[in-house]
Amino acid sequence: MSRNGGIRGKVNSITNTNQIGKYDLSDIFAASQGLVWPGSGYTISYLAIGGGGGGSGGIASVNFGAGGAAGVARTANILTKSGTSYSITVGGGGVGGVSGSNGSNTIITGFGLSVSATGGGGAPDGAAGAGNPDYSGGAGAWTTYGAGGGAGAGATAGPNGTGGAGYTWPINQTTYGGGGAGGTSGTSAPGGGGAFSSGNGSINTGSGGGGATAGGPYGSGGSGLVIIAYPGSEQRASGGTVSFANSMVYHRFTGPGTFIA
Repeated sequence: MSRNGGIRGKVNSITNTNQIGKYDLSDIFAASQGLVWPGSGYTISYLAIGGGGGGSGGIASVNFGAGGAAGVARTANILTKSGTSYSITVGGGGVGGVSGSNGSNTIITGFGLSVSATGGGGAPDGAAGAGNPDYSGGAGAWTTYGAGGGAGAGATAGPNGTGGAGYTWPINQTTYGGGGAGGTSGTSAPGGGGAFSSGNGSINTGSGGGGATAGGPYGSGGSGLVIIAYPGSEQRASGGTVSFANSMVYHRFTGPGTFIA
């Protein structure tokens, strides 16, 4: 290829991503420089967070319940190929109760990738939130207000009675998955590390539900989330709810779906 755009010699193995059988100079230049252009492969970043655990109740005249742990956060950058299909399941939040239940798994499958994340339910004796394999809940306080709060998705548990902080994804600088706070007298504690006004963890954040007194009400965990992002200002892939910010494309899944690269 000459400086003025003329082609010298035979052109082999040039893949045009726009029209089959036609080449343009951008394709030929990219090939000559060993570059990858849209369609042949590019890097995506994902955030997958499981459903948060439900908060628990305490024992009357003894202690207050623990907040549920937040769903575990998984993140990675991977090279994907054009046409790769990823099946996505978003986990629901655990139910609050005498013993709060775990949140369910958020899973991405396809092209050898499988990611799961699970929140832990608060224990019925005000002890640590259970079932979260990465982050444990706070220690029980027995006779004090606010027994152990659930751990956050990206941090250990906060001080006694306080849910752990969430995980801040560097790609969009947004925090997800705060642990539910420990129960307080007469009402359920806040979910999501105290960041939300009710006992429930906020939906699609993987936050844990707040603990309660022995009689409830018990906070339920927030449902999970999947976000897949890649650099650029144009949509290359399909699936989810698409948005654009800061030279990134975001595909957001709050329920079952398919991401096609």
